[in-house]
Amino acid sequence: MASVIGLGTLAPMGLSLEDISQNAILRSLAKPIASAQAKRLNPGPPKRAALKYFAEIAFTGEFNRVVPMTRKWQEDIRIQVHGSPTRADRATLAQVVEELNGLIDGVELSVVKQDANLGIFFVPEPEFSRHVPSYQPVNYGFFWVRSEASGRIRQAKVLVATNLIRQRERSHLIREELTQALGLTQDSLSYADSIFYQDWTATTQYSALDRALIQMLYQPQILPGMDQARALEILQSP
Repeated sequence: MASVIGLGTLAPMGLSLEDISQNAILRSLAKPIASAQAKRLNPGPPKRAALKYFAEIAFTGEFNRVVPMTRKWQEDIRIQVHGSPTRADRATLAQVVEELNGLIDGVELSVVKQDANLGIFFVPEPEFSRHVPSYQPVNYGFFWVRSEASGRIRQAKVLVATNLIRQRERSHLIREELTQALGLTQDSLSYADSIFYQDWTATTQYSALDRALIQMLYQPQILPGMDQARALEILQSP
C-alpha cells in the first residue's frame, strides 16, 4: 500500500484528506509565498535544536490514516520542468538543485527532459487540479508525494503558480516545495527564517537549521519507515 502526501502554500488556510485505494495526506498551509554546502553538520545550529526541529518537520502522519515515520528518496531524483517557467525560475531551480546535491548523501538531483520521477509545473493556480486531482484551492505553491508503505518515496510533483505572485515569491516556492518533496513534509511556526516556516514568507535561502535537517534525513543510517524514537536515537549517537 502506498501513501500520498500533498502540501501547499496558500492564500486562506485549508485542509483536505482524500484517497480511494491508498492512505493519503493532503495538507494546505497558509504562506505564499549560496553555493553548495559541504556534506557535514558543522558549522551549524546546536544539535539539540536541530534534533527538536527534525522531530517537528520530518514525520508525517498527524492526519489519522498515515503512520508517522521517515519518508525519503533512495534513488536519484530526475526533475522535469513543465509549463511556463521564467528565466529566473530556471536559475532558481538550478541553484536549489546544486545546493541540495551538496547536502544530500546517496541521492543525486538533476534536471532532465524525459524519464522524470519528479515533475515541477509552472502554471496558473486554477490549473493545479489538472496535475494533482486531489488539490484544494487556493495555493500558490504545492507539492505531492507518492511513497511506498515502507516510506520510500517513488514519485513527486511540485506546482508553482504563475499568476498572482511576484518572482521573489516564486523563487521561494521553488525552494520550499522541492525541499519538502524530499520527505521533510511538515511546516512549523518555530523559526521565521526557515524554509519550513508556516506563515507567509518569501525566504529564498536555507537557514542553518534547514541545512541540518536535510543532512539528517539523508544520512545513510536514517532509513525510510523509521519512527521518531528510532531516528532520533541514531541522530543522537556520537
